[in-house]
Amino acid sequence: MSSGRRYPVTPDEFEAFINLPVNANRSFEYIAGEIRDVEPNPIAAQIAARLVEPLAAYLREDRIAHLTSGSSGFIVAYDCYTPDVAVLRRDRQAELVTKGFNPIAPDLAIEINSPDNERVLRLKVANYLVAGTTLWIVLPSAKRVEVYTPGKPAAVLDINGTLNPGAILPSFTLNVSQLFEGLKVD
Repeated sequence: MSSGRRYPVTPDEFEAFINLPVNANRSFEYIAGEIRDVEPNPIAAQIAARLVEPLAAYLREDRIAHLTSGSSGFIVAYDCYTPDVAVLRRDRQAELVTKGFNPIAPDLAIEINSPDNERVLRLKVANYLVAGTTLWIVLPSAKRVEVYTPGKPAAVLDINGTLNPGAILPSFTLNVSQLFEGLKVD
């Protein structure tokens, strides 16, 4: 979409727009009635890979959840989000949908912040929490992770902290420092 004035669209208009042939290799989100382009971000992709690797290893041992990244999308409240990484427990959905946005919000969503999407990311926090989703917002420039868990106060973890999704993935932990090791960010 252009960077000019934005006009609200309906969910049906969003669906029609993303299904246009010209948009086949692009990624979009539907946030508060607006279609938003999901721009490629190499730093976010590298951090996402650092998250996917240990999560995938954990889920190979204990197949209690689906793991998705980048191009998968979820309906969260009335919006459509494409978190950088997401976990959806199999006891909530045995098989993922094969196309379109998954109608069930993830149990854990991981969004990697970039300076141009700060405002949008803050809009997402409330919807994820209402949907019962735990949200980790990775802040590369600050080398921190904000953790939002439904019914609990938000927490901010620095490079000395440890990420733990609790009952979503019992016994899984990841040191925050692993996300930023050797990474040059502005």
